[in-house]
Amino acid sequence: MKAIKLFASAAVMAGVLIPANFTMAAGSYTEDLTGPQGSPNGTILFSDEFTNTLVCKTCYLARNAFDNVIDTNYWNANAPTGHIGYEFAQPQTITKYTMRWSALTGWQHYMPRDWTFEALDTVTNVWVVLDSRTNVTDWSGSEKKEFTFSNTRSYKSYRIKYTKSNSTYTLSGIGEIEMMASLPTTPTVQFDVDVSDSSLYGIEDVDAYVVSRNATGLKTEEVTVSYDQEAFFLGEITPEPGFTILSTDTSTPGQIKVKLSSSGATFSTTAETRMFKIAMKSRAVNKTARIETSAGFATDSAGNVLPVIFGGENIALTYKVGDVNLDGYITVADLAMAASTYGSYTHLMSFADVNGDELVDDTDLALIAGLIQKPVIADGGYGYSMDLTQGGSARASSSHWNYNYYQPKFAFDGDTTSGFYWNAGTKVPSGWLEYDLRIRQMPVNKYSLLWQLHTGFESYMPKDWTFEGWDGWNQSWVVLDSKQGVTNWVTGNKQEFTFENNVAYDKYRINISASNNASYVGVGEMEMFSKIGASPAVGLDITRVDAAAGGAWNVAQGETFDASLIVHNYGNMQAEDATVTFDTNKLEFVEAVPVRAGVKIVKQDSSVPGKLRFVLANTGQTEDLNPGERTQLIKLTFKVKEGASGWVNLSMPLDSAWVGNWYGADFNATEQGAGLEVVQR
Repeated sequence: MKAIKLFASAAVMAGVLIPANFTMAAGSYTEDLTGPQGSPNGTILFSDEFTNTLVCKTCYLARNAFDNVIDTNYWNANAPTGHIGYEFAQPQTITKYTMRWSALTGWQHYMPRDWTFEALDTVTNVWVVLDSRTNVTDWSGSEKKEFTFSNTRSYKSYRIKYTKSNSTYTLSGIGEIEMMASLPTTPTVQFDVDVSDSSLYGIEDVDAYVVSRNATGLKTEEVTVSYDQEAFFLGEITPEPGFTILSTDTSTPGQIKVKLSSSGATFSTTAETRMFKIAMKSRAVNKTARIETSAGFATDSAGNVLPVIFGGENIALTYKVGDVNLDGYITVADLAMAASTYGSYTHLMSFADVNGDELVDDTDLALIAGLIQKPVIADGGYGYSMDLTQGGSARASSSHWNYNYYQPKFAFDGDTTSGFYWNAGTKVPSGWLEYDLRIRQMPVNKYSLLWQLHTGFESYMPKDWTFEGWDGWNQSWVVLDSKQGVTNWVTGNKQEFTFENNVAYDKYRINISASNNASYVGVGEMEMFSKIGASPAVGLDITRVDAAAGGAWNVAQGETFDASLIVHNYGNMQAEDATVTFDTNKLEFVEAVPVRAGVKIVKQDSSVPGKLRFVLANTGQTEDLNPGERTQLIKLTFKVKEGASGWVNLSMPLDSAWVGNWYGADFNATEQGAGLEVVQR
């Protein structure tokens, strides 16, 4: 399914104004809730749109069906069937929709003939049919047709799915679409919960906003919020503007009772009004958990008690066993963190205790090693770590009200194709974006910024800023880098910035004083890297078992020799993942044994002929390693086969060696093989 996001900024930058003929629904219905492009924000869903034309590139786009302008532009699908719909920023209870053709005469036959009007149930991920129409053929000019139906549920996404148009051509289309909700004769106040994110991984921050709907002016509110204690940690509870929290009771497990007054609040009668926010953290579990209002009442300005209905949201929580640093991947860095606490147990490193016996031991190391995959996060290049913004938490000075698309964490998710990014909000051209490393307290010496996907909105990117680290001891931000006048942003082009820093701050932020746009600031993607001097190297050194039998660099048929797996440019590394290849026609692998104290071979894979993979955990001391020396980790013994001749080589393919440090960071190591000559004796 394709989608187009509509931003409030689009109306500003493109000069789009709400037309004077913006329609209001008659009778007991709201106005058109989809609105024109940019007001309000929303997402257009569509199966297809016709763009292959040299006459007009924008005349047939899906957005034309929601612009509330009757002109010759319309949505044109390059198929006789399809769907088009709208995803609202907040759930709406739609009970009426309209369709009409455009001002382009003679082409009304593109309009649907048979269709269903559907809503997406996000729990089951099934489109629910709310209305069905067949054999609608009397489309005349741009005359509007209205369709009503019964619906009491609120959904975010609605669509018109048609199986037949009135045309004999392979094209179809719609001029304009509106969607409305019924206006209740006696509005019922609803207390509901609106969460900042419906899917969480590991330990993530989530804000649960307790909101009211259909309230024209309340004096006091009392609400009970229920939540799953196995899924969430409870944080701070704060009132929204205009509300005052009179009391808070959390004595009942899994419940929060809050009493408020709202004499200073402005209530919305067509949307929700936020009353207070509950800051929470998810637990590292795999389950679907719910946060909901379960009891309460409200009083109006005259003191009358008003009945209240309740609601809530489901949140999908996931976690991968063995993901010690909570970055969503299981890599050699997770094994390194587990190795750093080998033989003990701490709550800080509880995820290293995979089997749950409150001791990090050989069993835990083996379980993690069996799950390790090649890191897929961004590499900082030679002399730098991989991207450190994994497994931590993001915050910002502010975020756009359409929080589903503009959360701070989207600037650190590594996804350049989703269209989601951090936006500080309408008429907010400055602000800060912060990342708490949580586990990886390492010096950051390089960061990158990128604008992604939304061509034409590059001006949202920062122009003047400082990059800062948080000094927890002095409770202040330290400026590490400063930039002014950065204007050359291009969609998809990453810009990198380096500076000197040897202090391991636990939080970093970009503090933006000006963007390239007068009204908005945003960041598509941001990465942070630590400078490590020379990149770690993993290689092989060959020695003879019997040096007296010949030279150090040759061996005879039937003889054995040793190759040491070594590391250098090392420092605080506690795990390695390395692959060695050899010619099975010339060599036979005999055994591998650790040679350095504390080094354990936690996984050895020889299932592919001529290919050996070793996953190592360094459970001993790493501080005494000299980064400039070649340190032996394990010894590999090979035997030369009868009939072998010439050179025999032990190779380490490109991108076959990775190391991890006790901070939970991955490093792409350089590789070095070795060889020796088979001689006759």
